[in-house]
Order: sequence, then structure tokens, then C-alpha cells
Amino acid sequence: MKKHYYLFLLFLLVTINSSFASTGYYMEFSDSYTPELLQQKFNTSWQGYAPQIESYENNIVYFQSEQDLIRALINPVYTATNLYIDNVKVFSNNKRLDYAIYRVSGSTIQVNKVLDYNYTSYAPCNGYIMGDAEGESFVDCGAYVKLDGTTVYGTSAGKVYGIKRVMFGDSGNLQLNLVSDCGYTAYAHTWVVAFGNVQIPEAQKLKAPLPKGQLTIFLDDEECSCTLNGETTTINNNTKITLPVGTYHINFSKVGYWGEERDITISEDESMTLHIDLFPRSSMFKIQQLDTISTYQNNDFVTRLSIKPVQEVTSVRLEFPTTEAISVSKNNEEIAINDDEIYDLGTIGTQGITLTVKLPAGALTGSKSNSIRVVGTDFSGQTYIATKLINYQVNELPVLVELPALSTGTNTFKITEKTGNPQRVSILLQDNTGKSIYSKDYDLGSYQSYNFNVDLEVKDYNLIISGEDYNAKYPLNIKNSITLDNNEFQVSKGGQLDIPLSLKNPYLITKYYTVKVMGASPNCLTNDTELTYSIAPQETKNVLGKAILLDNLEFDSYTVLVKVYLDNEEISSDTVTINIKSNTIPFFDDENGLSITTIIIIVIVLALVVGGVAYFRSKKKIKIGKKVIK
Repeated sequence: MKKHYYLFLLFLLVTINSSFASTGYYMEFSDSYTPELLQQKFNTSWQGYAPQIESYENNIVYFQSEQDLIRALINPVYTATNLYIDNVKVFSNNKRLDYAIYRVSGSTIQVNKVLDYNYTSYAPCNGYIMGDAEGESFVDCGAYVKLDGTTVYGTSAGKVYGIKRVMFGDSGNLQLNLVSDCGYTAYAHTWVVAFGNVQIPEAQKLKAPLPKGQLTIFLDDEECSCTLNGETTTINNNTKITLPVGTYHINFSKVGYWGEERDITISEDESMTLHIDLFPRSSMFKIQQLDTISTYQNNDFVTRLSIKPVQEVTSVRLEFPTTEAISVSKNNEEIAINDDEIYDLGTIGTQGITLTVKLPAGALTGSKSNSIRVVGTDFSGQTYIATKLINYQVNELPVLVELPALSTGTNTFKITEKTGNPQRVSILLQDNTGKSIYSKDYDLGSYQSYNFNVDLEVKDYNLIISGEDYNAKYPLNIKNSITLDNNEFQVSKGGQLDIPLSLKNPYLITKYYTVKVMGASPNCLTNDTELTYSIAPQETKNVLGKAILLDNLEFDSYTVLVKVYLDNEEISSDTVTINIKSNTIPFFDDENGLSITTIIIIVIVLALVVGGVAYFRSKKKIKIGKKVIK
């Protein structure tokens, strides 16, 4: 009796436990659902095939098989045109399914009809086709559902229900073959569930697959373990994974190395890059980049760094060998950089510290990295050095910013929307003191351009173009449009000084430039002079600054100032050296002995002397000859 009693208890325990059993095929509803509500939902009449439910647990429904799970996705009545279940997470073999649902139907009477629905798929995938088909039972009247030429279900007479697991290729054809050469109606209602991104353009789409993005993982080591969505696999360098949009937590591990974790967000049709650098446990420092950075050209980005030593380390310092950090902060307090361009971090215990680092992304797109170096000393005086790459992805700006050939005067800037999506941009131009020179918000239409003109002086500026998720910075340096052809002249005492200059008017209107020549101390000019020149828009003119030197100059060399004014504001200032010419003939050159002038004079004198001697000799011979004749 006891034996039978214990066996009955064991059977009862197994039976009770089986009612709460879980499988790898389940639906996860929102938290508002209870087992009672879910039982009410599934306790209904199902056409053809009723899904077999294993158990209910909180907001989760477990099914006995994948087929049961997929049948539960479809409306209990095949003739319905709407989903019975929506906004639910579906899992098969404990992996979340990404799926699309389509519906097609057709009917005919007294004529045979073939309805074709072509499909395409990003990659071959599995799925299910189910539904009904019906015709009159006593005549040749029915319907067949085919996928790529193979019958899934159908009937030549009467009514049938079908459900079958199928394979979708890269492209193919779903067909409803309706047969009726009599006065009776043949019809079919077919539902398609595809476990991938299958597109059937002419079918009724009831659920689209989740949009996808791509994750590329680069490893500094040959391989490591990666845990994603509860599944652990071994990955290699340059591993590519296609994932539905959403947020993910990923763990990376390797025996003998410090593990690393990342939180990422996958966006539709975008590529994300992760750089994983696992540190050996024998290393003094474990350095980890806590953020996955995706930014835009010419933007600044912020990332967090975790630095953990295996034992207390003193005199820790942080260096940036390949770039210049904008700022480094710890506990919201900025750390000052010292004269050696090093950030002193002090003593770090085994609990480690977290730093917030702000860096420039630069103008080049693609996967980029900057190196950091951490140096510290342990209690025995041993120095340890660890390096780490800060990795980030630089994307193209959604706008094209065209900068002019910068110069003083009017400069024309152009901004063009290049994604096809209208957006608002904010434009801010500041000088090197932070003063706003130009500011405007503008709504750019698809592929629209916006031009704006700004008058600039000789100084540094910052142009900032901001959008919804970018803040691009462009440093501008304006050089002088005034050119001094020569800065050293030789002029005699009391002579005229002519200083040639080239003046460019970069403005869109005629401008008037004043050239002033002023004596310095000691003064060599009779008086300061000024001449005004008019220059047409966008034109360049060669002009002269003029002055007269004093007659009684004591020194051999003087300095004068040449200044150019525009609208009473000085825009250029240069120093010119004046060497005084001697009024006597220079017989000796200071550097080379006899001067060229001296040599010429000597040659002329010698020529005159030789010529004179020859002349007098010839005259004497004539006189002697005359005497002989007498």
C-alpha cells in the first residue's frame, strides 16, 4: 500500500511540475500580462492547428515546439486580416527570433487563376507557411499554395488546412494556384512567417523584421570569447556581426587576461566598430575604455577611461603621445596639465579611478585611434608603463561645409544638406576673444545650400556648425592682404623715399586705403606723410608710400614705419630700414676691398694717362722729322 502511495505522490509531483515546465520556445509579453490573462487569450478556437502550450510563467508563455510557437503568432482564424499577437518578444531555442509576417489570399470561379508573389531576401532563411485552401468536394475545384514550385499545401476538392516549415532563398516565388472550371468558388488564405529580412512587395505586410545594423569587432589578440545575447562564441580579429537595432551588453574574455565589457547601440543601416584590447593579468595596470564612441568630423568627443592597478601605485601620470587632449577630469574636477604636457594622477589604489577625457575627432572619417600612456611606481620604486588605444568612429557630417580662400574682407561660406533629410543648422562665428561675429539658425531642405557672407579682419576665428547630434568646429586664421615688396632701401640725404606695396581689396565694394610713412627715433624724415588710394572690389593695386629724407643726417642707417589704414583702422604695420647713400665717391668697399666704382675710375685714369703719353710722343717725332728735312 505504501509503495503505491509513494508512486502516486511521485506521479503527482511530476504532473504538477510539468505544468510549470519551460522550453526553449516561448513568447515574452509586457509586464502587464499575468498567467490568467494569457490563458484567456490563448483559450480560443484555432482553425486547422491549435498551438500546444507547455506552461505559463508570469508574463511568459512556453510552447511545446517551434511550430506551436509560430502558429500562435498567426490569427486563430485564417480569413482574418490582422495580427492576433503583436509587440511581443519571440524566442526559438532560447534565441530571440527576428521575423516578418505577410498575408496573401485569392479566389476564383469558373476560371483557373494563378497568383504570383515574388520575394527577395538579404540571405537565405527558414520560415513557415500556413493557411487554408478550399473548393467544392464533388467537382474539380480547389487551390494549391506553392513556394519556388514546390507545393506546401492544397486540395483538388474540399477544404484543407496546412502548416509547414520552409526555406526562403535569395529570391523566389510564392504562388496561389486556384482551380475552378465550374460554377463553384475556389479560394486560399495564406500566411507567411519568415525568419529574416524577406520582402514580398505585393503581399500584405503585417510585421516587418527589425531593421539591422552591422557590428565589426577588431581584436589586438588573435581571438577571444564573446558573450552576446546570452550566447558565448569565439571571435577573431575583424569579426562582423549583423544585429537588429537596439542596445546590447557584450562581454569579452580570455584565459589569463582581464575581461572587458561594452554597452553598444545598433542603429539602422549603420556600421559600428569596436576595438578590444585585453590586458594580461600579469600587467600592473588594467586600462579600459568604457564607451563606444561614434562621432562626426571636426567634433569633440568624450570618453571614460578606467585605470585599475593590481596593487597601489604612486606618482601615476597620464600622457597623450599622439594628440593633445582638450580636457581630463576626475570626479567632475578638471586635472591641469603641467609644463611637460603630463597629467599628474597621484596615487591610485586597487579600487582604481575613472577619468573623463575630451578629445578632438579630426576631419578624417573612418575608424580612428589615439594612444595614451600610463606610468606609475610601486612601493619598491619599480616603474611600470602601460599603453592603450582610445578608439572611435568618425562619420561624415550630414552637411557639407565649404570654406573660402580666407582673407581679410568679405568671405563667403556655403553649407549644403547632403543626406536628403531636412534639418536645422545653427551657425556661429566667433573671434579669438569669444565675441560673436555672425550667428544664425537656418532650416536646410533636402540637398539645399545656404550661403552667408562675413567681413573678417586679420585675427583668428572659430566657425561652429551645429545640428541635432553634431557640433563641428573649424578654426580659421585670416592673413593680411597687404604685401610689402621690400623692407630695405638706399636713399641719399635729402632724397625721396619710395616704398612699393601691394594692396588687395577683398570686399564687395570699393574701399579706400591710406598709406602712412612715419619716422622713428631718431627721425630721418622731413615730415610724416600719408597717401590715400581707392581700390575696386576684389582688385589688387600696386601703390607707393612716399617721404623725403632730411639733408643733415648724422647716421648711416635709420628706421621708418609704414602703416596701412582702412576706414581709420590700422590693418597693417611694417618696419623699413633706410641706408644713407654717401655723396662722395666710395673708393673702398666695406667687405670686398676696392669698390667697382673705384676700379672703373682707375681704369679710366690709366687709359687717359697712356693715351696722353702716346699723344705727346707722336708730336715730338713730327717735330724731329721736320728738322731733318731742312
